[in-house]
Formats: sequence, structure tokens, C-alpha cells
Amino acid sequence: MIGKNFERTHRYVNIFDDMDADWEAIVNVRDTTGEIDFIQSVLSKKGTILDICCGTGRHSIILRQRGWNTVGLDISKNLLAIAKRRMKKERVGFPLVRADMRRFPFRNQVFDAVICMFTSFGYLPSEVKSLQHNLRLYTLQKLKQMLSQAGLKIEEVYGSYDKKEFSQDSSRMLVLARAV
Repeated sequence: MIGKNFERTHRYVNIFDDMDADWEAIVNVRDTTGEIDFIQSVLSKKGTILDICCGTGRHSIILRQRGWNTVGLDISKNLLAIAKRRMKKERVGFPLVRADMRRFPFRNQVFDAVICMFTSFGYLPSEVKSLQHNLRLYTLQKLKQMLSQAGLKIEEVYGSYDKKEFSQDSSRMLVLARAV
């Protein structure tokens, strides 16, 4: 799904490939279990879930262990290799797809839910190779506009994984959106 021409013209692809072990260390200190508890609490039923920008598979693996049909998608071959090793260690299996989330390789209506965790949209687009941890922050209004253009409607917005109300002082913005 990713050709050589794409890799030559989109240099940001290599940022995560170059950071593979370092990125794994960064994300391993996150509260993955709390994040998964949140995901399960806002989704109405178990089914097939796509983890966009799944990276090392930290969310996908636990979701699979908890009974979800899981598919992981990421652009980084090195992070997907780490995910594959982690899957083997945890004795779970599910498809891992190497693709660019901006060129969605699946048909509509395939998944019951799609998640994108850990500010992944904030990295795009950037054609500069850098090992700095920079990301783009969006206002709720801008995110509503972007999701609306993608055919999604926001149902809930939380300010934390324990479902506190979102405000300007919240440390994060968690958005639950559904297809219109």
C-alpha cells in the first residue's frame, strides 16, 4: 500500500522508523490500561476496531485480549515490527497493515469503531525529518469542522480518561464521533 515513490516524497515516514526503540520507551510509560478502559466505556458494543497509527500495538493488543476483533494500521515498518513481536509475546494475533492513514486502504462500513490515540494527527503533514517531539494542537471547533468534512459527528467530548467534562483547562481532549 506504500510504494517507493511515496517514501521518497514523504520524508516524515522515517521519523518513527528512526525512533523505534526510543518511541517504544516513550509510549510504554503511558496509562494504556486506563486508556483502554476509557475506550471500552464509550463504545456501545464489542466488534471490529481499527487502531489507526497503532505504532507498537499497545492499544490493539489489549483490545484483542479483551475480545475485540482488531486491525492495526501504521506507516512505520519498524513500529509494526515491534507490534508483531509484542503480539507474539502476548500470544495474540490480528492483522497489521502498513499504510498512510491519509490514504485509507479500507472500504467504508468495515469497522464498528476506529481509534486514533496519542495525538497522531498532530504529526501530519511534515516533510521534515526531525527527532523533536512536535505536534499540532486543534481547537474543538476546528476538530468538529475536520470531522464533519470526513462525514463524522461528535457525540461526546471528554477532558480526561475518567470522563470529566472537557474545558479549556483540561489536559487532553477525547472525542467520540460517529459516522453521520
